[in-house]
Amino acid sequence: MDSPFQIVFALVCDDVRREDTGKLIFIGVYGENITVPKTPANLLVSVVAFLEVRQDFKAQAEIRVRMDDKVLVQAPIHLDYQKGKATTSFANVPVEIEKPGDVTFELLIRGEEGARVLKTIPVTSASAT
Repeated sequence: MDSPFQIVFALVCDDVRREDTGKLIFIGVYGENITVPKTPANLLVSVVAFLEVRQDFKAQAEIRVRMDDKVLVQAPIHLDYQKGKATTSFANVPVEIEKPGDVTFELLIRGEEGARVLKTIPVTSASAT
């Protein structure tokens, strides 16, 4: 069976808000990397995923954040998408950075093998440069 949706792209930012008109506001969008003043560091980030939904889809899932091979955050979520384009956000995700490395945001859908990578972004420390 083909996947019911495709992740078109995702971004990581400090916060995402929705205006009364329905438009999204992205605050503090991270580009090629996240630079923290020093490590360890505690971040509160949001992940926004833009999807192409091929068929109506509901599932139980988990959002997971890894740094290299260590799981930093894992939380249950419910997915409910209608066919077409969809935007979904996972706000206020706490990420504790112990050292520079790659942070990967993943979506694990119950019943599927493996995780879908939303975004991998390197974290650097300004004190290490």
